[in-house]
Amino acid sequence: MYISFPEAFWESPTSSQASSKPNISFTSSQSSVPNTTAKTQPLHHPEQNGTITEEELNNSSSRISTVSSKEHSTSINTLLETPATHYPGFTHFVSPTYAQSTNSGQWSQECLNLFALPGSCAHPTLLFYISGPTTTHLSNLLLSNGHKPGTPHSPAIKTALLEFFMPYIRLLPNYNEEDERCRPSDVLNTAWETDELAGYGSYTNIPTGITSADEDVRVLREGVGLKERGVWLSGEHTAPFVALGTVTGAWWAGEAVGRKIVEVYGAKREREDWATKG
Repeated sequence: MYISFPEAFWESPTSSQASSKPNISFTSSQSSVPNTTAKTQPLHHPEQNGTITEEELNNSSSRISTVSSKEHSTSINTLLETPATHYPGFTHFVSPTYAQSTNSGQWSQECLNLFALPGSCAHPTLLFYISGPTTTHLSNLLLSNGHKPGTPHSPAIKTALLEFFMPYIRLLPNYNEEDERCRPSDVLNTAWETDELAGYGSYTNIPTGITSADEDVRVLREGVGLKERGVWLSGEHTAPFVALGTVTGAWWAGEAVGRKIVEVYGAKREREDWATKG
């Protein structure tokens, strides 16, 4: 779920806006988090190589306190011990009871700050990763508003989607409903659960308690060779283990299958060409 804005209003505090912002707690994942708390965790700092590990975050939890929005950069700076140049790259809204009218199931929401991307890749967009019941709820919302897979979102659909996500957007630093920068300029939901060509939102799942799942992945990765049926599988579920479940992994898997097809059919065609030439 992508929500774009004229500017990344959550990045630069202003004195006129910060006073109206509720408090936000920065906590480690093992701490007790109130239902109305937005739990934020910086995943990557543009001036550092690598990511902040769970262990590093937990070891630093004693230095993190509840602060107002205009002070949050100072808290992140304390945690990183380097200048904080961005609002955290990842925000986790835990059990949001404050959004009962639109999220009666109190499903937690996860949001990525795409303005924290490096260089020219940065843009004023929030990316919400949705799954499970949230996905089903939004898919039904799209269908009830006349959405058809592969077609652009209508104004009614955009309005309905924003109604669901605005309770979380309002919690971000510097939000002011009267500020044009805080009003979304565009909305896009992938709606894979309504798309037949996307398997109605299907994806690989390894159930809790399963053993030797790595062997299942290896079998999928191998496919059914040319001698049997000439079927190869690609996608995030057949990727190298370091990239399972990622777009990068899906790309790598597609390249691997492409090489197999070229190797098999390329060699076969070469033999046929030689036979034809005599």
